[in-house]
Amino acid sequence: MSDLFGQNLTLDVLAKAMQADALNQKLIANNIANVDTPGYHRLTLSFKSQLRKFLNQTQEIKGVVDHPNDLPIGSPTSLKEVQPEVFVDNTTMMRPDGNNVDIDKEMADLEQNSGDYQTLARLAAMKLAIYRTAITG
Repeated sequence: MSDLFGQNLTLDVLAKAMQADALNQKLIANNIANVDTPGYHRLTLSFKSQLRKFLNQTQEIKGVVDHPNDLPIGSPTSLKEVQPEVFVDNTTMMRPDGNNVDIDKEMADLEQNSGDYQTLARLAAMKLAIYRTAITG
């Protein structure tokens, strides 16, 4: 979106969050599809905490990365650095067959994720409606 309207952090954050929710939807669907697969461990997504750190970065000390071998210090300095990470959940209890998918939890997560995505889509539509109003009058 930044190419069309210049730097627009709000739309960029909404787009990034929607992409993460879409990936999370696939992971949850995969977990549900493998509910009876022996030895399957559920997959989870880490994204919201990273995004929160990026959005709150003005309050933290940050290091400058000016060489490819430098390690970043503090929160991500650009939204491009905020990436969803997929993890295998080895922390929950497993059934005797080694599978740790709880169908009730997955269905609740699916509903929550769907609601989150719909909310983000509405916010993006509202932001674009503001632009449309400004352009068309």
